[in-house]
Amino acid sequence: KWDSNASYINALKSVDTKDIYGKYIALKSEYENNPFFYFDVATYLFQKKQRAEGLRVISNLAELELENTEVLRVLGRKLYEFRFYDEALTVFEEVLELRPFEPHSYIDLGLTYAEKGASQKAIENLYTVIDKAWDMDIISRFRGIELITLHDINNIIFHHKKLDKSFINPCLIKHMPVDIRIVMDWDANETDIDLWVTDPNKEKCSYNNKNTRIGGRISNDITQGYGPEEFRLKKAIEGKYDITAKFFGSQKQTSLSNVTVRAFLYTNFGTKKEQKRVLTIQLEPQKGGEYRLGEIEFKK
Repeated sequence: KWDSNASYINALKSVDTKDIYGKYIALKSEYENNPFFYFDVATYLFQKKQRAEGLRVISNLAELELENTEVLRVLGRKLYEFRFYDEALTVFEEVLELRPFEPHSYIDLGLTYAEKGASQKAIENLYTVIDKAWDMDIISRFRGIELITLHDINNIIFHHKKLDKSFINPCLIKHMPVDIRIVMDWDANETDIDLWVTDPNKEKCSYNNKNTRIGGRISNDITQGYGPEEFRLKKAIEGKYDITAKFFGSQKQTSLSNVTVRAFLYTNFGTKKEQKRVLTIQLEPQKGGEYRLGEIEFKK
């Protein structure tokens, strides 16, 4: 579970749940220009089941820098994580207007449509990632993003049979279930963060060990973009799979002090028993190092 060591979060922890929002108001003038103050406080409120208050707090991000796509992506993804899909959709539509030349803008929009039950719009937006003629510099920074997105498209098609698929190349429609799937991306451009997954046999699947003995596979190593990177394991053995984000560095001077990482954790992906969790955490780039996102304990 997410936890922050920020002084303002410790201040919130010192009061009763009913008084958290009032304490936030008292602290706001001191931190009002810090995007991650709102990110942290809203996350804490969401965890305390204070959804309406958390939504009011996180919405401040939209007012800080109206055309800063990094801030907007952080806002949209936090709204998505806590199932405010209508609000997330509005934010991601704005991101798409600002950055239509990046495939991630269509991915965020497509995944949000999927959660709202608008499966047709979901696959149409996601297929843009595969079908659009991208600038070669853009697509070279995101090598393999088409395949990762294709897995999401096929999964939506599996779960929702009555969709218009006429615009999709039929060669690309194939049901590909796996026992474990993990997808990780982040909000800062020109940044190198790696997904590492350590299986119950203690073998680590990473950029320098892309295929494990039990069948785990990692996607291309994205070193200059926002990701995503994906781990897939068709037939998992029982036990714990440890998930780590390894921060290597960033060439971008970001307006945010931290980089926010998002991870989708699936078990029984592409089956009727599919389960999913979405996690977001903040990495402090100046520290570097390894950040444990969590674990999956897989059982047959």
